Amino acid sequence: GWTIEGAATLDGLEVVEALRQRLGAQTPMAIVTGDTTADTLARLEAAGVTGLHKPLDPVRLQNFLRQALANAAPGLA
Repeated sequence: GWTIEGAATLDGLEVVEALRQRLGAQTPMAIVTGDTTADTLARLEAAGVTGLHKPLDPVRLQNFLRQALANAAPGLA
């Protein structure tokens, strides 16, 4: 296993960046957030991150995971 140094003080997009450095820039990422301000939505889009908004819709999460799996391993989703 591994840890992200300083993760307790990072925001979600900083954690995404740290994960992508380890897993690859094309790794699909999603952030669950209650923040729907234009600034936050723009930051998510610029980072290529899917925003899943609270309250979390389980079908939307399932669709994100299915799409991520299909892109990563065609034929398994």
